[in-house]
Amino acid sequence: DYGSTMTGLNAGFVLGISICLSFVLGLVVHIPDCEAVQATLVHQDANGTLVYQVDKDGNRVMDYSSCGYKGGQPLPNPSTIPVLKVVHPGSDDDAGAIQSAIDAVSSAPVQRTGFRGAVLLAPGTFRLKRQVTISASGVVLRGSGEDKTTVESQLANGILLSGSNSKFDLSKQQHKFVAKYYPFGATTFELESVDDLAVGDTVMIFSTITAKFIAYLGMDKLSRNGKHETWIAAGKQVMTDRVITKIDSKYVTFDAAFPDSIRPELWDNPAHDTPYVARYTWASRARQSGIEFFKAVHSADLNTDGFISVNNAENCWVRNVTLNDFQTSVVTTGATCKFVTIQSLTINYSKFYHREAPPLILTIHGTQILHTGSVIRGEMNNWPLSSGDPISRGPVVHHNIAIYSGSESIVEPHMRWSTGILYDNINNPAGSIELVYRGWMGSGHGWPVAWSVIWNCVAKQLCAQNPLDHTDTSKPVLYKNWLVGGLGDNIPGWESPGKKLIGTYDWPGKGFVSAPTSLYLAQRAAARLPPL
Repeated sequence: DYGSTMTGLNAGFVLGISICLSFVLGLVVHIPDCEAVQATLVHQDANGTLVYQVDKDGNRVMDYSSCGYKGGQPLPNPSTIPVLKVVHPGSDDDAGAIQSAIDAVSSAPVQRTGFRGAVLLAPGTFRLKRQVTISASGVVLRGSGEDKTTVESQLANGILLSGSNSKFDLSKQQHKFVAKYYPFGATTFELESVDDLAVGDTVMIFSTITAKFIAYLGMDKLSRNGKHETWIAAGKQVMTDRVITKIDSKYVTFDAAFPDSIRPELWDNPAHDTPYVARYTWASRARQSGIEFFKAVHSADLNTDGFISVNNAENCWVRNVTLNDFQTSVVTTGATCKFVTIQSLTINYSKFYHREAPPLILTIHGTQILHTGSVIRGEMNNWPLSSGDPISRGPVVHHNIAIYSGSESIVEPHMRWSTGILYDNINNPAGSIELVYRGWMGSGHGWPVAWSVIWNCVAKQLCAQNPLDHTDTSKPVLYKNWLVGGLGDNIPGWESPGKKLIGTYDWPGKGFVSAPTSLYLAQRAAARLPPL
């Protein structure tokens, strides 16, 4: 069955037989816990403690509670961030006035709260013909409300929130992992040495994409029209951004799990491919900056324009922004982002366009990113929640999202081994939610995702596939994607061997949802985090 796992049901876990599920157009309503079947993959015991199922190799679902601003904390109350500059609309291009105000606030002193202050866009309509940039820490660009402040933009990227430099200072001392297997979901690792490491250090974990790993997945055989396609080049180095929370002898614990399993048998050269840790500092990274409370509009003509890009950022946010008719990368977070919250976006489309390559509406890269509470409306073929390449380094969460974009709206990672993504309570009723093989599509997207979870989502079609070599299904299944509960038809997905379900399914049966109804909220509660 190519590693498919269909979990059995324990009748004692059945809490009800009807579905307590309702979604109102434009308003996302959580699935209540009252009538559901306890999930096997993660469930609550009699004391309310979360219990994780561990497979034969020690793999388990990761903990997503540390995602978002300050490791899962609510966003700051706007009243705690004083307005230092007010900008009024008044020209054919207001970019200069807005940028001047941002620069002025950027030179103000940082307060004890970590903020300098806010630039307030007064009620009215602003026009952007040049990009505006926030590069300093502690600066907030704030509108007077989504119904009061409007920004008109025809730019590819109207607003950039990014630290001034993507380069960080890296310690020359490398601390190699002890060469052994580590399962997915692990937070503690044995290092050969811990000299110069301390609790609270920010570190990069370096790992390598190897030729053996590529061949195990069959990605060395990718071709299109008889021409070889490169999935990921062997030798590519991947960085994962973490904080040390504990050191016990030579065992180091990080603030979140490493977003992959570590398998020495798939290394090409242990001397080169053994993962290692190095301390870093990053003074130019933007921190405690945000974008909030306005509406941005674009002409409804066919375009490839986005609006907000976040890069080189930590503990930053975008919230309560309405975005109309921006069609590609409407909001993005880059590989150099950590602890970023994207909250309560409203994304609207007034015209239908069909493209051979659907636009990526939200592209989320980086690590410990939270996207929650957004609504996407308007029929068009699209990838509304996307990621690509091994620069999407979980945990990353999409939670409580409503998508009303028709049958060609496909929620799925886009290409090349994003890992550790949670799709939790996503409502895409006419479309699909998929963790699937993409093969030769595009430029050779291959396996776009692993170690990711669809949890109690609603879609016409739901699909999860365990990454494997489609040309040799006798190989053991070493990597997984999970589908838990939800409402929709389970489908095998593209190029599924034997047209079978080949993912890891925790499926209580059609007409049931799983408890806990939100994995993300259950993990937050277990971590004793306050409500968002």
